[in-house]
Amino acid sequence: MSTGTTWNDRPRTAPRTLHSDLEAMRSRLASAVQAQPIAAVATAAGIGFVLGGRLARPAVAMLIDTAARAAATWLGQTIRQNALAHLDHEDPRAANTTNEPSTGGSPS
Repeated sequence: MSTGTTWNDRPRTAPRTLHSDLEAMRSRLASAVQAQPIAAVATAAGIGFVLGGRLARPAVAMLIDTAARAAATWLGQTIRQNALAHLDHEDPRAANTTNEPSTGGSPS
């Protein structure tokens, strides 16, 4: 048996068409968006940026404003969580002190 007959004996697959290729790409894209939606949005924004040539000034201002607000929110939550953690582990010496103001005189 020659190599030519072995090649011809293989089962034939359906020929690729534009429709089958687009359907395969659509299913891969749908699974990628479902697995990582944030990465898909970032990719779409990057492709749009490249195809569009640039971002308009109002769009850049909106993105910077949104990023600053998100960063401020994240920073505020981190500070609040750290403060609450420190309050939970309050110094035991603070419980023995009084809240009365000291006048500097001798104790009564």
